[in-house]
Amino acid sequence: MDNKDILNSNSDSVTLKGSFRHSTGKNFNRKLKINNLVPAIVYSKGENSLNITLEQRDLLKNSIFKYMYVRMIIEDEKEFFVVIKDIQIDVITRKVIHVDFLRVDNDENITVKLPIKIINSGKVLRQQDIRLISKYITIECIPQNFPKTLDIDVTTYQKRSKIKASHINLNQLKNAKLSGDIDKIICIIK
Repeated sequence: MDNKDILNSNSDSVTLKGSFRHSTGKNFNRKLKINNLVPAIVYSKGENSLNITLEQRDLLKNSIFKYMYVRMIIEDEKEFFVVIKDIQIDVITRKVIHVDFLRVDNDENITVKLPIKIINSGKVLRQQDIRLISKYITIECIPQNFPKTLDIDVTTYQKRSKIKASHINLNQLKNAKLSGDIDKIICIIK
């Protein structure tokens, strides 16, 4: 079995501008929604959390996703980096309802659970020959290196192969390492 998975480092970072919000609660959040604003919280280690509002159009324009690395500017006075910890999206309108951010230090590794994407499966195999066992894998990485997905190129594997977490090559991500069970089976090629 060949262990040359190709990992696409498709990490994106954007800048979001927000403003402090001093009120909270369901009624206040309804007023925000009417004005196309989204309530959000920035959590920090050892500090109080910040309640902020963001523009709905900025969130939609930048196609935000979980664990995305973001430069945050609050009222042109406070600037810091965050990763998106959680996003709530309205199932009908597909608009963002609420976002939780985690303030990060650019030099400190944090642990994230990233989705796995199988690539180049059509070149050598039929789609039904690949069985994805785990949809996510946990890695430790510095925030600005987070990819949207961990892409596994199956062209280097033969039929009847089991692809384990330890087979994923993280060399393209600075200071990245697998977290958790390295013998975890990610996918099986029938």
